[in-house]
Amino acid sequence: DPKTDFRVKLMDYAKVKADVAEFCRYYARWLGDPLAERLKHEINQVLEKAVNWWGRQETYDAMER
Repeated sequence: DPKTDFRVKLMDYAKVKADVAEFCRYYARWLGDPLAERLKHEINQVLEKAVNWWGRQETYDAMER
């Protein structure tokens, strides 16, 4: 079911973003807040690119069927 698949992906995406935030909070004590925030921003940008790529691949796969 496409709606269920989308919900599951959205929940997975939210979990990954929360994990990134937790990871950066943990390392902020050694990196300092500014560097930890920059790291979080960079990781989230990579995550956005990966999610966009993933969505495009699913679209291409659907078009090939």
